[in-house]
Amino acid sequence: MPAASAAARAAPPDDDLFIDGGDEPTEATSPLVAPGAGASDRNDAPAAAERRPGDQCGRSLPTIGVLLSGGLDSCVLAGRLLALGFSVQPFYIRCGLAWEDAEQRGVGRFLAALRGRQSAASESPATNRRSKGVDSAAGERLAPGTELAVKALRAEIAPLVVFDQPVADLYGRHWSRTGIGVPDALSADEAVFLPGRNALLLVKPALWCAQRGISRIALAILKGNPFADATDDFFAAFARSLSLAAGRPLRFLRPCAHLDKTALIRLGRTLPLELSFSCIAPVGNRHCGRCNKCAERRNAFAAAGIADRTEYADNE
Repeated sequence: MPAASAAARAAPPDDDLFIDGGDEPTEATSPLVAPGAGASDRNDAPAAAERRPGDQCGRSLPTIGVLLSGGLDSCVLAGRLLALGFSVQPFYIRCGLAWEDAEQRGVGRFLAALRGRQSAASESPATNRRSKGVDSAAGERLAPGTELAVKALRAEIAPLVVFDQPVADLYGRHWSRTGIGVPDALSADEAVFLPGRNALLLVKPALWCAQRGISRIALAILKGNPFADATDDFFAAFARSLSLAAGRPLRFLRPCAHLDKTALIRLGRTLPLELSFSCIAPVGNRHCGRCNKCAERRNAFAAAGIADRTEYADNE
């Protein structure tokens, strides 16, 4: 059997790694939560899955690729994966869209802050105390009974990999490229739809990961995402196709698919969320405060009851 066909047949189905505020990571050899189970509570996970943060020898869990756009969703996802003991390989994909310079700078600031927290935690005397049960990256308490020394997790943030995936020939004079007619605070979610967005974002990171033995790539897809390229069917089919193309099994994980944005913000409340970047009409490095995504961000912080420390240009 050709290598590519064998790899695709051996590829497990598209899975979701379930994450919530009290969850622990799944062992590399344990089954992950099945597709769609992320919308239910943690009891939907297979009973055989043994959950614990890293082992006593200080090894981290396998590296997971993360599409890190710099927005709230992907920043919380990256922080929580680190908190659970997974090393993270972040990716940023430049498509030639109007907001990407400001967004990529936000990615850099957020990653620097996470690395700073890890460094500070590793140098702290508390790192060697097993009684505190506090993770190094997100500042969250680990679940009861998992009070493992922070140093033992050894989760790492790999250098950011940036890919170019230009869409000028595909999107033409679309508002996402020109910055003209950007959907405002009163527009519907559907107004910010970008055709084939997830397919475009996944291709290069998936093939890069396959070449380096990383089999899982995580996206911060949230509950209620209305777009066709955020469905179970899309991710299952696309994972199979790219597994065939790469000759290796690949999985696309959606660990936050059971969360809405309000719940996500509560989950990431100890992360430096003010460094994340969601705006599609930035004013320099600041959020405009008037676009669809700024309104979504403000509303979610308000609903979560958590102070929004974002700098909005319209507050001046």
